[in-house]
Amino acid sequence: MATSALSALLLLVPPETVTVQGTLASAGGTPVDGKYTLTAALYGAPTGGQPYWSHPFTDVPVVQGVFSLSLQAVEADFFDDPGGVWLGIKIEGDTELTRTEIVSVPMALVSARSLDVSCSACIGVGELSPALLDSINAGIPPGYTDAEAVAAVLASGKFLLTSTGILPSALPPGGLDEISNGLVTNQFSDVVSSTAAPIPIPDGFVDGVSDSITVPDLGLVEALTVSVAVANSNVKNITISLLAPNGEEYVLYAKTSSGASFQSSFPDPTAPKSGDLGTWVGKNPAGTWKLTVIDDVKNLPATQPFDGQITAWSIALQTLSSKKVAVTGDLVVAGAITGVGAVPPGAVMSFNRTSCPPGWTELTAARGRVVVGLGNAGTLLGLVGTPLADLTPRRTSEVPSHSHTIDPPATTSTNAGSHSHCLNVSGADDNNHTGNFDGVADSDAGAKGCIRNTSSAGEHTHTTDVGQFDSGATGVGTVDVGMPYIQLLTCEKL
Repeated sequence: MATSALSALLLLVPPETVTVQGTLASAGGTPVDGKYTLTAALYGAPTGGQPYWSHPFTDVPVVQGVFSLSLQAVEADFFDDPGGVWLGIKIEGDTELTRTEIVSVPMALVSARSLDVSCSACIGVGELSPALLDSINAGIPPGYTDAEAVAAVLASGKFLLTSTGILPSALPPGGLDEISNGLVTNQFSDVVSSTAAPIPIPDGFVDGVSDSITVPDLGLVEALTVSVAVANSNVKNITISLLAPNGEEYVLYAKTSSGASFQSSFPDPTAPKSGDLGTWVGKNPAGTWKLTVIDDVKNLPATQPFDGQITAWSIALQTLSSKKVAVTGDLVVAGAITGVGAVPPGAVMSFNRTSCPPGWTELTAARGRVVVGLGNAGTLLGLVGTPLADLTPRRTSEVPSHSHTIDPPATTSTNAGSHSHCLNVSGADDNNHTGNFDGVADSDAGAKGCIRNTSSAGEHTHTTDVGQFDSGATGVGTVDVGMPYIQLLTCEKL
Protein backbone atom coordinates (compact mmCIF):
# COMPACT_ATOMS: atom_id res chain seq x y z
CA MET A 1 0.00 0.00 0.00
CA ALA A 2 0.99 3.64 -0.29
CA THR A 3 0.05 6.83 1.55
CA SER A 4 -0.61 10.32 0.23
CA ALA A 5 -2.01 13.69 1.32
CA LEU A 6 -0.95 13.36 4.97
CA SER A 7 -1.91 16.45 6.93
CA ALA A 8 -1.59 17.74 10.50
CA LEU A 9 -4.41 19.27 12.55
CA LEU A 10 -2.98 21.58 15.21
CA LEU A 11 -4.64 22.28 18.54
CA LEU A 12 -3.09 25.56 19.68
CA VAL A 13 -3.89 24.92 23.32
CA PRO A 14 -3.49 21.82 25.52
CA PRO A 15 -4.10 18.91 25.33
CA GLU A 16 -1.11 18.76 23.00
CA THR A 17 -2.53 16.63 20.20
CA VAL A 18 -1.73 16.41 16.53
CA THR A 19 -4.39 14.93 14.28
CA VAL A 20 -3.01 13.31 11.15
CA GLN A 21 -5.17 12.55 8.14
CA GLY A 22 -4.09 10.76 5.02
CA THR A 23 -5.04 8.27 2.35
CA LEU A 24 -4.19 4.62 1.82
CA ALA A 25 -4.13 3.01 -1.58
CA SER A 26 -3.15 -0.37 -3.00
CA ALA A 27 -0.01 -0.82 -5.09
CA GLY A 28 -2.18 -0.17 -8.14
CA GLY A 29 -3.40 3.14 -6.74
CA THR A 30 -6.92 2.02 -5.79
CA PRO A 31 -8.17 3.50 -2.46
CA VAL A 32 -8.70 0.77 0.15
CA ASP A 33 -11.52 0.24 2.66
CA GLY A 34 -11.72 -1.62 5.93
CA LYS A 35 -10.04 -1.56 9.34
CA TYR A 36 -6.28 -1.69 9.71
CA THR A 37 -3.64 -1.59 12.43
CA LEU A 38 -1.40 1.44 11.88
CA THR A 39 1.71 2.51 13.77
CA ALA A 40 2.64 6.20 13.74
CA ALA A 41 6.11 7.49 14.67
CA LEU A 42 7.75 10.93 14.78
CA TYR A 43 11.39 11.35 13.69
CA GLY A 44 13.93 14.14 13.47
CA ALA A 45 15.02 13.16 9.95
CA PRO A 46 13.45 11.87 6.72
CA THR A 47 15.33 8.57 7.02
CA GLY A 48 17.09 6.59 9.74
CA GLY A 49 17.34 7.34 13.42
CA GLN A 50 15.11 6.40 16.32
CA PRO A 51 11.63 7.88 16.70
CA TYR A 52 10.97 10.60 19.26
CA TRP A 53 7.49 9.19 19.69
CA SER A 54 5.65 6.07 18.51
CA HIS A 55 2.22 4.58 19.07
CA PRO A 56 0.16 1.72 17.54
CA PHE A 57 -3.48 2.26 16.49
CA THR A 58 -5.71 -0.79 16.08
CA ASP A 59 -8.89 -1.11 14.00
CA VAL A 60 -8.40 2.23 12.30
CA PRO A 61 -11.37 2.71 9.92
CA VAL A 62 -10.36 3.52 6.35
CA VAL A 63 -13.22 4.68 4.13
CA GLN A 64 -12.49 5.23 0.44
CA GLY A 65 -8.83 5.31 1.34
CA VAL A 66 -9.12 8.10 3.94
CA PHE A 67 -8.00 7.60 7.55
CA SER A 68 -7.44 9.82 10.58
CA LEU A 69 -5.11 9.41 13.58
CA SER A 70 -4.97 11.46 16.76
CA LEU A 71 -1.38 11.61 18.13
CA GLN A 72 -1.89 12.08 21.86
CA ALA A 73 0.60 13.38 24.47
CA VAL A 74 3.06 14.72 21.92
CA GLU A 75 5.77 16.72 23.69
CA ALA A 76 6.02 20.25 22.35
CA ASP A 77 9.83 19.97 22.40
CA PHE A 78 9.61 17.48 19.53
CA PHE A 79 8.74 20.32 17.20
CA ASP A 80 11.56 22.60 18.34
CA ASP A 81 14.04 20.64 16.23
CA PRO A 82 15.77 22.73 13.53
CA GLY A 83 15.96 19.61 11.36
CA GLY A 84 12.17 19.33 11.22
CA VAL A 85 9.77 16.62 12.33
CA TRP A 86 8.94 13.66 10.08
CA LEU A 87 5.95 11.30 10.35
CA GLY A 88 6.30 7.62 9.54
CA ILE A 89 3.31 5.27 9.09
CA LYS A 90 3.50 1.48 9.19
CA ILE A 91 0.51 -0.60 8.06
CA GLU A 92 -0.01 -3.97 9.74
CA GLY A 93 3.32 -5.76 9.55
CA ASP A 94 4.55 -4.00 6.40
CA THR A 95 7.64 -1.90 6.10
CA GLU A 96 7.26 1.70 7.21
CA LEU A 97 6.11 3.98 4.38
CA THR A 98 8.10 6.96 3.18
CA ARG A 99 8.10 9.59 5.90
CA THR A 100 6.18 12.85 5.48
CA GLU A 101 7.40 16.10 6.96
CA ILE A 102 5.10 17.83 9.39
CA VAL A 103 5.20 21.50 8.46
CA SER A 104 5.75 24.36 10.82
CA VAL A 105 2.23 24.84 12.17
CA PRO A 106 2.71 22.33 15.03
CA MET A 107 5.50 24.65 16.24
CA ALA A 108 2.65 26.63 17.81
CA LEU A 109 2.70 23.96 20.52
CA VAL A 110 5.94 25.55 21.63
CA SER A 111 4.17 28.91 21.87
CA ALA A 112 1.52 27.36 24.10
CA ARG A 113 4.10 26.16 26.62
CA SER A 114 7.69 27.35 26.38
CA LEU A 115 7.81 30.87 25.01
CA ASP A 116 7.75 33.73 27.47
CA VAL A 117 4.29 34.97 26.56
CA SER A 118 2.59 37.07 29.21
CA CYS A 119 -0.91 36.20 28.01
CA SER A 120 -2.43 32.99 29.41
CA ALA A 121 -5.28 32.64 26.93
CA CYS A 122 -4.00 34.10 23.67
CA ILE A 123 -0.98 34.41 21.37
CA GLY A 124 -0.07 37.89 20.21
CA VAL A 125 1.29 38.67 16.77
CA GLY A 126 4.55 39.84 18.23
CA GLU A 127 5.23 36.46 19.80
CA LEU A 128 5.08 34.61 16.46
CA SER A 129 8.00 34.37 14.10
CA PRO A 130 7.68 35.62 10.49
CA ALA A 131 8.04 32.06 9.23
CA LEU A 132 5.11 30.89 11.37
CA LEU A 133 3.01 33.84 10.23
CA ASP A 134 3.76 32.90 6.64
CA SER A 135 2.59 29.34 7.35
CA ILE A 136 -0.61 30.60 8.92
CA ASN A 137 -1.25 33.03 6.09
CA ALA A 138 -0.85 30.20 3.59
CA GLY A 139 -4.18 28.81 4.76
CA ILE A 140 -6.00 32.10 5.37
CA PRO A 141 -7.97 33.80 2.55
CA PRO A 142 -6.22 36.80 0.93
CA GLY A 143 -6.83 40.19 2.51
CA TYR A 144 -6.28 39.18 6.12
CA THR A 145 -3.62 40.99 8.13
CA ASP A 146 -1.28 39.01 10.35
CA ALA A 147 -3.32 39.98 13.39
CA GLU A 148 -6.57 38.88 11.73
CA ALA A 149 -5.00 35.60 10.69
CA VAL A 150 -3.95 34.85 14.26
CA ALA A 151 -7.40 35.86 15.53
CA ALA A 152 -9.03 33.49 13.05
CA VAL A 153 -6.83 30.63 14.18
CA LEU A 154 -7.45 31.32 17.84
CA ALA A 155 -11.21 31.64 17.32
CA SER A 156 -11.42 28.19 15.75
CA GLY A 157 -8.95 26.59 18.13
CA LYS A 158 -7.34 24.62 15.33
CA PHE A 159 -5.66 25.05 12.00
CA LEU A 160 -5.44 22.54 9.16
CA LEU A 161 -2.41 22.74 6.89
CA THR A 162 -0.64 20.53 4.40
CA SER A 163 2.51 21.15 2.45
CA THR A 164 0.34 22.01 -0.59
CA GLY A 165 -2.46 23.84 1.25
CA ILE A 166 -5.81 22.51 2.45
CA LEU A 167 -6.78 19.49 0.39
CA PRO A 168 -10.39 18.29 0.01
CA SER A 169 -9.12 14.74 0.36
CA ALA A 170 -7.80 15.61 3.80
CA LEU A 171 -11.33 16.21 5.07
CA PRO A 172 -13.06 13.09 6.43
CA PRO A 173 -15.93 11.90 4.18
CA GLY A 174 -18.33 11.99 7.13
CA GLY A 175 -17.08 15.27 8.51
CA LEU A 176 -20.02 17.51 7.57
CA ASP A 177 -21.38 17.44 11.10
CA GLU A 178 -17.97 18.37 12.54
CA ILE A 179 -17.41 21.36 10.28
CA SER A 180 -21.05 22.52 10.54
CA ASN A 181 -21.29 22.37 14.33
CA GLY A 182 -23.66 19.43 14.03
CA LEU A 183 -26.16 21.24 11.76
CA VAL A 184 -25.54 19.23 8.58
CA THR A 185 -24.71 15.56 8.14
CA ASN A 186 -24.49 12.95 5.41
CA GLN A 187 -24.34 10.11 7.93
CA PHE A 188 -27.58 8.18 8.43
CA SER A 189 -28.93 5.29 10.50
CA ASP A 190 -31.50 2.92 9.00
CA VAL A 191 -33.04 -0.41 10.01
CA VAL A 192 -34.46 -2.74 7.35
CA SER A 193 -36.62 -5.49 8.86
CA SER A 194 -38.29 -8.62 7.58
CA THR A 195 -41.92 -8.13 6.64
CA ALA A 196 -42.62 -11.89 6.50
CA ALA A 197 -41.72 -12.84 10.09
CA PRO A 198 -42.82 -14.75 12.05
CA ILE A 199 -41.94 -17.63 9.71
CA PRO A 200 -42.43 -21.31 10.75
CA ILE A 201 -39.27 -23.46 10.80
CA PRO A 202 -39.68 -26.93 9.20
CA ASP A 203 -38.82 -29.67 11.70
CA GLY A 204 -36.05 -32.02 10.55
CA PHE A 205 -35.76 -30.44 7.07
CA VAL A 206 -32.19 -30.12 5.80
CA ASP A 207 -33.00 -27.25 3.43
CA GLY A 208 -34.55 -25.19 6.21
CA VAL A 209 -36.51 -22.02 5.51
CA SER A 210 -35.30 -18.74 4.02
CA ASP A 211 -36.43 -15.14 4.07
CA SER A 212 -35.05 -12.13 2.20
CA ILE A 213 -34.61 -8.45 2.95
CA THR A 214 -33.95 -5.89 0.21
CA VAL A 215 -31.65 -3.09 1.30
CA PRO A 216 -31.98 0.09 -0.81
CA ASP A 217 -29.08 2.24 -1.94
CA LEU A 218 -28.36 4.07 1.30
CA GLY A 219 -24.67 4.85 0.78
CA LEU A 220 -21.45 3.34 2.07
CA VAL A 221 -21.44 1.30 5.28
CA GLU A 222 -19.85 2.72 8.39
CA ALA A 223 -21.38 0.03 10.61
CA LEU A 224 -23.59 -2.99 9.85
CA THR A 225 -25.43 -5.11 12.42
CA VAL A 226 -27.63 -8.15 11.74
CA SER A 227 -30.14 -9.03 14.49
CA VAL A 228 -31.94 -12.40 14.61
CA ALA A 229 -34.50 -13.93 16.99
CA VAL A 230 -35.66 -17.58 16.62
CA ALA A 231 -37.71 -20.01 18.67
CA ASN A 232 -37.40 -23.83 18.63
CA SER A 233 -37.94 -26.78 20.93
CA ASN A 234 -34.13 -26.94 21.17
CA VAL A 235 -32.04 -24.24 19.49
CA LYS A 236 -29.02 -26.57 19.71
CA ASN A 237 -30.44 -28.14 16.53
CA ILE A 238 -30.51 -24.79 14.70
CA THR A 239 -28.09 -23.34 12.14
CA ILE A 240 -28.47 -19.72 10.97
CA SER A 241 -26.68 -18.42 7.88
CA LEU A 242 -26.74 -15.18 5.91
CA LEU A 243 -26.15 -14.69 2.19
CA ALA A 244 -25.07 -11.16 1.19
CA PRO A 245 -25.80 -9.46 -2.16
CA ASN A 246 -22.21 -10.02 -3.31
CA GLY A 247 -22.50 -13.79 -2.80
CA GLU A 248 -20.57 -13.89 0.48
CA GLU A 249 -22.06 -16.31 3.01
CA TYR A 250 -21.80 -15.92 6.77
CA VAL A 251 -22.66 -18.59 9.33
CA LEU A 252 -24.09 -16.56 12.19
CA TYR A 253 -25.03 -19.38 14.57
CA ALA A 254 -24.37 -23.12 14.50
CA LYS A 255 -25.89 -25.30 17.23
CA THR A 256 -24.02 -23.53 20.00
CA SER A 257 -26.45 -23.01 22.86
CA SER A 258 -29.51 -24.84 24.12
CA GLY A 259 -32.98 -23.76 25.14
CA ALA A 260 -36.21 -22.79 23.47
CA SER A 261 -35.06 -19.50 21.93
CA PHE A 262 -32.05 -17.65 20.61
CA GLN A 263 -31.66 -13.92 20.05
CA SER A 264 -28.56 -11.88 19.30
CA SER A 265 -26.88 -9.35 17.01
CA PHE A 266 -23.87 -9.86 14.74
CA PRO A 267 -21.00 -9.03 14.73
CA ASP A 268 -21.51 -7.24 18.05
CA PRO A 269 -21.97 -8.62 20.66
CA THR A 270 -21.87 -12.04 18.95
CA ALA A 271 -19.24 -12.79 16.34
CA PRO A 272 -20.35 -14.96 13.42
CA LYS A 273 -19.11 -18.54 13.33
CA SER A 274 -17.62 -17.84 9.90
CA GLY A 275 -17.21 -14.74 7.79
CA ASP A 276 -16.41 -11.14 8.71
CA LEU A 277 -19.30 -8.67 8.43
CA GLY A 278 -16.80 -5.88 9.13
CA THR A 279 -15.58 -6.10 5.55
CA TRP A 280 -18.74 -4.26 4.53
CA VAL A 281 -17.34 -1.01 5.97
CA GLY A 282 -16.85 1.33 3.04
CA LYS A 283 -19.04 -0.72 0.70
CA ASN A 284 -22.58 -0.27 -0.60
CA PRO A 285 -24.93 -2.88 0.99
CA ALA A 286 -27.72 -2.39 -1.56
CA GLY A 287 -29.34 -5.61 -2.73
CA THR A 288 -30.97 -8.76 -1.41
CA TRP A 289 -29.84 -10.31 1.89
CA LYS A 290 -31.14 -13.83 2.53
CA LEU A 291 -31.36 -15.44 5.96
CA THR A 292 -31.65 -19.24 6.17
CA VAL A 293 -32.56 -21.19 9.32
CA ILE A 294 -32.14 -24.99 9.31
CA ASP A 295 -33.44 -27.46 11.91
CA ASP A 296 -32.12 -30.81 10.60
CA VAL A 297 -33.16 -32.88 13.64
CA LYS A 298 -36.70 -34.26 13.71
CA ASN A 299 -38.00 -33.74 17.25
CA LEU A 300 -41.75 -33.59 16.85
CA PRO A 301 -44.35 -36.15 15.66
CA ALA A 302 -45.06 -36.40 11.93
CA THR A 303 -48.34 -34.58 12.50
CA GLN A 304 -46.32 -31.49 13.51
CA PRO A 305 -44.26 -30.43 10.49
CA PHE A 306 -42.94 -27.21 12.06
CA ASP A 307 -40.82 -26.61 15.14
CA GLY A 308 -40.66 -22.98 16.23
CA GLN A 309 -40.23 -19.91 14.04
CA ILE A 310 -38.04 -17.10 12.83
CA THR A 311 -39.52 -14.56 15.21
CA ALA A 312 -37.83 -11.51 13.67
CA TRP A 313 -34.67 -10.41 11.91
CA SER A 314 -33.31 -7.10 10.65
CA ILE A 315 -30.24 -5.28 9.36
CA ALA A 316 -29.22 -2.03 11.08
CA LEU A 317 -27.01 0.24 8.99
CA GLN A 318 -24.99 3.34 9.67
CA THR A 319 -24.14 4.75 6.27
CA LEU A 320 -22.28 7.58 4.63
CA SER A 321 -24.43 8.99 1.83
CA SER A 322 -23.25 10.69 -1.35
CA LYS A 323 -26.84 11.41 -2.43
CA LYS A 324 -28.47 13.27 0.45
CA VAL A 325 -27.77 15.40 3.52
CA ALA A 326 -29.82 16.03 6.64
CA VAL A 327 -30.18 19.51 8.09
CA THR A 328 -30.97 19.63 11.80
CA GLY A 329 -31.41 23.41 12.01
CA ASP A 330 -33.07 26.09 9.91
CA LEU A 331 -31.96 26.26 6.28
CA VAL A 332 -31.45 29.86 5.11
CA VAL A 333 -30.75 30.20 1.39
CA ALA A 334 -29.82 33.53 -0.17
CA GLY A 335 -29.88 32.24 -3.75
CA ALA A 336 -32.15 29.92 -5.67
CA ILE A 337 -32.47 26.20 -4.96
CA THR A 338 -32.31 24.40 -8.28
CA GLY A 339 -32.58 20.80 -9.39
CA VAL A 340 -35.23 18.12 -9.58
CA GLY A 341 -36.28 18.54 -5.96
CA ALA A 342 -36.58 22.33 -6.11
CA VAL A 343 -39.93 24.15 -6.07
CA PRO A 344 -40.33 25.52 -9.63
CA PRO A 345 -41.35 29.12 -10.31
CA GLY A 346 -45.10 29.48 -10.69
CA ALA A 347 -45.92 26.83 -8.08
CA VAL A 348 -48.91 27.81 -5.91
CA MET A 349 -49.20 26.88 -2.23
CA SER A 350 -51.36 27.87 0.72
CA PHE A 351 -49.74 29.11 3.92
CA ASN A 352 -50.93 29.51 7.49
CA ARG A 353 -49.35 32.95 7.82
CA THR A 354 -50.22 36.57 7.04
CA SER A 355 -47.42 37.16 4.52
CA CYS A 356 -45.73 35.03 1.91
CA PRO A 357 -42.27 33.62 2.75
CA PRO A 358 -39.15 34.95 0.99
CA GLY A 359 -39.12 33.99 -2.68
CA TRP A 360 -42.93 33.88 -2.85
CA THR A 361 -45.58 36.50 -3.67
CA GLU A 362 -49.31 36.54 -2.98
CA LEU A 363 -51.56 35.29 -5.77
CA THR A 364 -54.14 38.03 -5.27
CA ALA A 365 -56.48 36.59 -7.91
CA ALA A 366 -57.17 33.70 -5.51
CA ARG A 367 -58.65 35.94 -2.82
CA GLY A 368 -62.18 34.80 -2.02
CA ARG A 369 -62.16 32.10 -4.72
CA VAL A 370 -61.88 28.37 -5.02
CA VAL A 371 -59.31 26.88 -7.40
CA VAL A 372 -60.29 24.35 -10.07
CA GLY A 373 -58.17 22.39 -12.50
CA LEU A 374 -57.48 23.86 -15.93
CA GLY A 375 -59.53 22.23 -18.66
CA ASN A 376 -58.24 21.17 -22.05
CA ALA A 377 -57.12 24.34 -23.89
CA GLY A 378 -58.62 26.31 -21.00
CA THR A 379 -57.78 29.87 -19.96
CA LEU A 380 -54.99 29.95 -17.38
CA LEU A 381 -55.91 32.17 -14.40
CA GLY A 382 -59.39 32.63 -15.87
CA LEU A 383 -61.81 34.20 -13.38
CA VAL A 384 -65.51 33.44 -13.06
CA GLY A 385 -67.95 35.25 -10.77
CA THR A 386 -67.42 37.78 -8.01
CA PRO A 387 -64.97 36.89 -5.21
CA LEU A 388 -66.42 36.54 -1.74
CA ALA A 389 -65.58 39.03 0.97
CA ASP A 390 -63.88 38.07 4.22
CA LEU A 391 -65.85 35.41 6.15
CA THR A 392 -68.87 35.78 3.86
CA PRO A 393 -71.38 32.92 4.30
CA ARG A 394 -71.08 30.61 1.34
CA ARG A 395 -74.78 30.45 0.29
CA THR A 396 -77.31 31.73 -2.28
CA SER A 397 -79.40 34.14 -0.22
CA GLU A 398 -82.39 34.77 -2.60
CA VAL A 399 -84.20 32.99 -5.39
CA PRO A 400 -85.77 35.76 -7.60
CA SER A 401 -89.33 35.59 -8.97
CA HIS A 402 -89.52 33.40 -12.06
CA SER A 403 -91.72 30.97 -14.02
CA HIS A 404 -91.16 27.68 -15.83
CA THR A 405 -92.15 26.95 -19.45
CA ILE A 406 -93.58 23.47 -20.09
CA ASP A 407 -93.92 22.17 -23.66
CA PRO A 408 -95.23 18.61 -23.42
CA PRO A 409 -95.25 16.32 -26.48
CA ALA A 410 -98.50 15.27 -28.24
CA THR A 411 -100.29 12.58 -26.27
CA THR A 412 -102.45 9.70 -27.44
CA SER A 413 -105.61 8.48 -25.69
CA THR A 414 -106.12 4.85 -24.82
CA ASN A 415 -107.64 2.44 -27.38
CA ALA A 416 -111.44 2.92 -27.46
CA GLY A 417 -112.26 -0.32 -29.32
CA SER A 418 -115.10 -0.84 -31.87
CA HIS A 419 -118.21 1.27 -31.12
CA SER A 420 -121.00 3.26 -32.76
CA HIS A 421 -122.94 6.42 -31.98
CA CYS A 422 -126.77 6.57 -31.48
CA LEU A 423 -128.94 9.46 -32.82
CA ASN A 424 -131.72 10.11 -30.33
CA VAL A 425 -134.59 12.27 -31.69
CA SER A 426 -137.32 13.84 -29.58
CA GLY A 427 -140.55 15.35 -31.19
CA ALA A 428 -144.43 15.44 -31.40
CA ASP A 429 -145.78 13.41 -34.32
CA ASP A 430 -145.32 13.16 -38.00
CA ASN A 431 -147.67 16.03 -38.47
CA ASN A 432 -145.36 18.27 -36.58
CA HIS A 433 -142.18 17.20 -38.40
CA THR A 434 -141.05 17.87 -41.86
CA GLY A 435 -138.55 15.16 -41.80
CA ASN A 436 -138.91 11.42 -41.98
CA PHE A 437 -136.28 9.85 -39.80
CA ASP A 438 -136.97 6.16 -40.30
CA GLY A 439 -138.15 6.20 -43.88
CA VAL A 440 -141.79 5.40 -42.99
CA ALA A 441 -144.67 7.41 -41.75
CA ASP A 442 -144.67 7.65 -38.01
CA SER A 443 -147.74 9.10 -36.33
CA ASP A 444 -146.40 8.71 -32.78
CA ALA A 445 -145.49 11.85 -30.99
CA GLY A 446 -142.90 12.30 -28.24
CA ALA A 447 -139.50 10.70 -27.84
CA LYS A 448 -138.59 8.49 -30.69
CA GLY A 449 -135.67 6.73 -28.96
CA CYS A 450 -132.62 5.67 -30.89
CA ILE A 451 -133.76 6.45 -34.32
CA ARG A 452 -130.50 5.84 -36.18
CA ASN A 453 -127.06 4.39 -35.38
CA THR A 454 -123.95 5.64 -37.12
CA SER A 455 -121.97 3.06 -38.93
CA SER A 456 -119.24 1.34 -36.88
CA ALA A 457 -116.07 3.35 -36.82
CA GLY A 458 -113.86 0.38 -35.96
CA GLU A 459 -111.05 0.34 -33.46
CA HIS A 460 -109.30 3.75 -33.23
CA THR A 461 -107.63 6.28 -30.91
CA HIS A 462 -107.79 10.04 -30.39
CA THR A 463 -104.76 12.40 -30.39
CA THR A 464 -104.65 15.31 -27.96
CA ASP A 465 -102.15 18.14 -28.56
CA VAL A 466 -101.53 20.20 -25.39
CA GLY A 467 -100.20 23.64 -26.22
CA GLN A 468 -97.29 25.41 -24.49
CA PHE A 469 -98.08 27.20 -21.25
CA ASP A 470 -96.28 28.86 -18.34
CA SER A 471 -96.41 27.96 -14.69
CA GLY A 472 -97.19 30.61 -12.17
CA ALA A 473 -94.46 32.71 -10.50
CA THR A 474 -92.69 31.00 -7.57
CA GLY A 475 -92.10 34.16 -5.57
CA VAL A 476 -89.07 34.78 -3.31
CA GLY A 477 -87.31 32.04 -1.32
CA THR A 478 -83.95 31.08 0.27
CA VAL A 479 -81.75 28.11 -0.59
CA ASP A 480 -78.97 27.37 1.96
CA VAL A 481 -75.86 25.92 0.30
CA GLY A 482 -73.46 26.78 3.15
CA MET A 483 -70.33 24.63 3.73
CA PRO A 484 -67.41 24.58 6.23
CA TYR A 485 -64.26 26.28 4.95
CA ILE A 486 -60.90 27.68 6.06
CA GLN A 487 -59.12 30.76 4.74
CA LEU A 488 -55.38 30.50 4.01
CA LEU A 489 -52.92 32.79 2.26
CA THR A 490 -52.31 31.69 -1.35
CA CYS A 491 -48.78 32.39 -2.61
CA GLU A 492 -46.93 31.85 -5.88
CA LYS A 493 -43.24 30.90 -6.18
CA LEU A 494 -41.16 33.56 -7.87
